[in-house]
Amino acid sequence: MPIKPWKVLETSYFRPRFRIDKCELSNGNLLDATIIEFRSWAIVVALTRNGEVVLVKQYRHGVCDALLEFPGGVVEDNEDPLEGAKRELLEETGYTAANIIPVGKLYPNPALQTNTQYCFLALDAEKVSEQNLDGVKISKSTLCHLMSWSKWQRVVNSHML
Repeated sequence: MPIKPWKVLETSYFRPRFRIDKCELSNGNLLDATIIEFRSWAIVVALTRNGEVVLVKQYRHGVCDALLEFPGGVVEDNEDPLEGAKRELLEETGYTAANIIPVGKLYPNPALQTNTQYCFLALDAEKVSEQNLDGVKISKSTLCHLMSWSKWQRVVNSHML
């Protein structure tokens, strides 16, 4: 049996890009669905020639903690996701790579968000400049880290992010 989309009875915006859809579910029940219309994102798993992973550590208010993350951010309107990934890698870390491979795309939180996240693998990443952080987007306390792939796997498996 195919899954039917919900019927949207009414849409109201309470801020730009933030809306509530009053929906009728396939069983007839009603639901107010909160939707955030984010722009697309790009993230980069950047590996140096020495097999280190390039990471950033920054404060994330949603979880009230500083987290280790792959570099990335918003793909600007009308920007190619690959170009956005290159730009974010350079801005957040000062690294670039000649060989950046598209890995795939996904929906990071499709229950609430409309955006696509594009994922890239950057091989032989090298530092070419200092970080160029936009103080509005990212705190100047954002730190660039290098970590061996095996250590990164231990961090992920130990839930230390």
